[in-house]
Amino acid sequence: MNQILALSMIIVLAITNFTMAQSNTNNIADNNAAQPAIQTRQTPQKNKVPIVQANRRSISLNFRLADWQKIQSKEMGQAQEIMETLQSIGCEVTGEQQDGILNISYRCVDWKAMKLDTEQQVVEWQTWLTNKGIDSVVLNPSPKTALPTVSFRMTNGRSAHIHDLAQAQALEETFKMLGCKVSTHAHNGHVDLSVQCKEWLTIGLTSEPSAHSWQDWLKKNGFETRHTHVK
Repeated sequence: MNQILALSMIIVLAITNFTMAQSNTNNIADNNAAQPAIQTRQTPQKNKVPIVQANRRSISLNFRLADWQKIQSKEMGQAQEIMETLQSIGCEVTGEQQDGILNISYRCVDWKAMKLDTEQQVVEWQTWLTNKGIDSVVLNPSPKTALPTVSFRMTNGRSAHIHDLAQAQALEETFKMLGCKVSTHAHNGHVDLSVQCKEWLTIGLTSEPSAHSWQDWLKKNGFETRHTHVK
């Protein structure tokens, strides 16, 4: 497990309780701090994971890869399947052939989501994504899940003044992906971002280090958290 991706600057916040006029200051951690970097296996899998039609009780698997990742393959058929699968789930993909080797580059800057019907499909997709270096999060997994989980809530809301518009957008997308209530207002060269999560929500992660990384990030942003280890 690589070190957690994080920007060097910490955002200084004005924390506002939604139910009180009184305010004080605190920090909202950078969005990338919640994205544990995962080792990439350089050998592509033989078969791409099929995309299936999900029903109303489907499980939401969210994923993201902020920085470009690369893999190489001499097997053109396998490489083509990998590229098609990455494109089908919303990733940016490029391929360049050189000396009989296909170099594939890909990324997925924004959070994407796929709906799956069974825990087995979740395991298959998370394994596939992890092998491609893509971070993934299961929203509200089954109580019987074998994944390490982190539960979180924020009964009192927080507001932040963020001057980096891209940073504000990344935070907004991450909080929304987690299921939080988020609102933003841009004015005078900065963005007012407010977040609240009154009810307990749970995410399932690929590993214990990933779960601890998410828990630390959530705590830094003012959430109550609970972590369930893999038995």
